[in-house]
This record gives sequence, structure tokens and C-alpha cells, in this order.
Amino acid sequence: MDKISRVLTGLMLLLCGILLLSALLLGTLFQLEHKSYLAALAIAIVLVSLWFVLSGKHRKRPGLWQKLGVVPSGALLALLCLGIQLAGALPIHLQPEVDAGTYWSSALALSRGEPVPNPLFLALFPHIVGYARFLGLVLRVFGRSLTVAVCCNAFVSTLSGLLLYVLLLRWRDPDTAAWGFLLWTLCPSKLLYCAGIYADGYYTCLLLLFFLLASLAEGVRPLKAALFGLLGGLVLLLVNTARPIAAVPILALGIWALLLRRPDRDGVPVRGRWLLFLAALLLVYLPLQRLWNTNLEQLLGEKPAGVPGYSIYVGFNSESGGSYSEEDMDRLLSLRDETGSADAAQRQILQEALPRVRSVDPLRLFPRKIATFLGNDEGGAFYASAALSALAYRVAAVASNVFFYAIVLLALRGLLCLWKDGCQSALLLLPLSLVGITLAQMLVEVAGRYHYSLIPILVLLAALSLGERCKGRDPNPAGPGRER
Repeated sequence: MDKISRVLTGLMLLLCGILLLSALLLGTLFQLEHKSYLAALAIAIVLVSLWFVLSGKHRKRPGLWQKLGVVPSGALLALLCLGIQLAGALPIHLQPEVDAGTYWSSALALSRGEPVPNPLFLALFPHIVGYARFLGLVLRVFGRSLTVAVCCNAFVSTLSGLLLYVLLLRWRDPDTAAWGFLLWTLCPSKLLYCAGIYADGYYTCLLLLFFLLASLAEGVRPLKAALFGLLGGLVLLLVNTARPIAAVPILALGIWALLLRRPDRDGVPVRGRWLLFLAALLLVYLPLQRLWNTNLEQLLGEKPAGVPGYSIYVGFNSESGGSYSEEDMDRLLSLRDETGSADAAQRQILQEALPRVRSVDPLRLFPRKIATFLGNDEGGAFYASAALSALAYRVAAVASNVFFYAIVLLALRGLLCLWKDGCQSALLLLPLSLVGITLAQMLVEVAGRYHYSLIPILVLLAALSLGERCKGRDPNPAGPGRER
């Protein structure tokens, strides 16, 4: 079983690497009409190469962060992250429009205890309410202004950095953890998204919290693992209220626990702990999801849509490349008027999507969708363009792409490090989830912003290639007195 797990782990990491490399090539070499992408990739290659050349002489020396200490380093990096986010996002003064406007108006209404505006639209896309409820609570406590919302985004982003830091501390050395936090802090697109009203930072932070809970469940007794599972179920419920992707980490957990974990030292796979973790997770997640749906029905005055019919319908639109289509949205809204029900409209458009699914050429559509989803990272600049000058927009777009391509290149090396280390710990949940979210995105509507939750995973993988060198063994092996 150990050899099988090793082979399957290698195949998963290879698939992850192929997806990342494909996105990199499809977003640059296959879009030569946009020369800025290729230029950004060239700059990223030079910067990454310079890093390894200049850092090669100092790899054996204790790093600055290791000398400073884990807690002081984490506190310093958190203050740096928060300061950069606030200093960069607050001056933009981005007014919420379109999707951001929907989130903002809904959050304001919920903060005042008033009926939400346009409940018919929210019933079609009920995940909007999840983030709006969270933001509404923040606005109720701290004041109903855009400044409060941006500050909230900055704190959530900083918390995500701290979670990354703790995850890397569990799996690697303090210097690697510090590099991960620093890379997250310097991500340009993250700063630009911080200026807007979007759910991505919120549910991404919750995903990282789930990964930490799964990591904490390693090496503990089954009953304690079940407790972490209960908390994990609550966290994934919150994720799903803001973005319906909770099924991906649940499936990733099942695949990892059953197929990718190494056996215990006596050669017998240990599944009891993870079965308890998963059972406890579902014990919380499933009933709370039903309770959430009931609450939504009371809030919106009708049953919220139970299937993502429109997302699949537009996701297989060959003309739009699986991206937003005004025509497809009009069709959904007309079905809403015809049926008088958001749920019925979504189910009807799902039926209408089936001919598209059968007739589409995946070899033509999916490469376009991968390029849109992971081919660049200028979405933050695009959504902030209304508040930026033409020059500032171009600089922000190029800087975002240079950074993104650099961490993708480093992440590819990080995957190789995981393979050389023989890693089979819960760290594998992150590349597994990256693969799962990317593949799932091929079935639904795609947009560059939707890869936000993958950026911290890429940052973590990139940090593995910047910190402690590959050791040729699992960085978190089972040892005497330690359960696996």
C-alpha cells in the first residue's frame, strides 16, 4: 500500500504541475496578440533565476526569521501585511458596482435589519447572501462605510497570511513559513481585490482554516480528530454559503485519506481517525446546510435555487469561452419570469445546458477556460480600473502578472520538492484542492477572479522552493510516540 500511495501521490502532483504549466503557456505563448503577458513571463523568469543565483551562497546559514523567533516573526509579518493592505487599498476609493454593488447593497440592508434589495436575483444566486451576512455583521458593529469594509478585507487578508504561516510552520521550517507570509503580503492582485467588495478573500480565509484543522487532526487520537472534524464541518458550511465549492475539499480529504496517505509503521493503513473526522464533518455540515437554506427561504421569500444551472449553461458556451454571457443571463432571467421560481428557473436552464454539454468540443473550449482561469492575474487591476488612471492600471496589471507567473514557476518547483520529500501528510490537501477547483471550473462559468482561492496554495508551494531544501523524506514523518 505504501508503494501504491507513493505512485498515486506522484500522479496527483504531476497532474497539478501539468495544469499549472498548461495555464502558464496558454496564457502567454498562446496569446501572443497580448505581448504584455509574454513580457511579464520573461521578467518573472529573470527574477526567479536571479533569486536562486543570489541565494545559493547563503542556503546553509540560519535565516533572519529563524534567528528572530517564530512568534516575533509572525507578529512582524502580520503588521507588515496589514499595513501594506491598508496603505495600498484605502487610497483607491473604489465604488462598488455590478457584483460588488450587489454584495454592498445586500450587506447594508442586512446590517440595518431591512429586507434585502432584489431578493428575486439573490434567490437565483443565494451564495451572494453568505458574504453579505458576514459583511453586514461587521458594518453593524463598526459603522456602515466603505472604509470599514476595506479595513475588514485587510484584516481577513492578514488572517489568511497568518494561517499560511502556521501551516508552513507545521510542515517546514520558520524561514519557509516567513517566506510564504511575505509572498502573500506582496501579492499585488490581493491588494487590489482588498479595495473592492468581493467574497473571495472571505471564503479563501475559511478554506485555509479548514486546511489547518485537517493538519491539526494528524497525529492526535481519533476522538480529538472528530472534534476537529466538527469544526471543519462548520467552516466548510461557511465556505459554501459564500461560494459553493465545499465539495472540493471534502472530496480531496477522502482521496487523500484513502489513497495518498502512507500506512502506519506496522503496514496497516490507519483510516479510523479520518473516517471519524469525515463523519463528524458531515454530521455538522449537512444539517447546517439545510438550516441555512431554510433561513434563506425566509429571508428571500422563496426557495433559493438548489442547482447551479446557469453556471453550467454559460460554462459550456463556446462563443463566450465559458465566461459571462449577457445573452445567457437574459435567458435565465426570462425563465425566472416564466416559472415564477428561482429554483425552477435554474433547473430549467440546466436542462437547456445538456445539448451544449453534448455538442461542445472540449479540446477547444477547455484550453480557453484554463487560460481565462489561470492564464494571468490581472483581474484585480481590471475590477479596480474605474478608480485607476490608465498608467496605474497598466502598471498594476503587469505587476500582478509578473508576481503571479513567478509564484507559478516557484510552485512547479515546490511540487517537485514534495515529490522528492516523499510527502504524504495533510499538506497534500492543498495541491489536491488546486486540481479539484481547477477541474471543477471547467464545468461552470469561468473568470479570472475565481482563482483567488488558489493564490495562497500557489504561495505555499512557492515557499517550499524558497525555504528549506528538499530533504528526500516526508517532512512530517511518523515517529516514536506519534500517531499517524
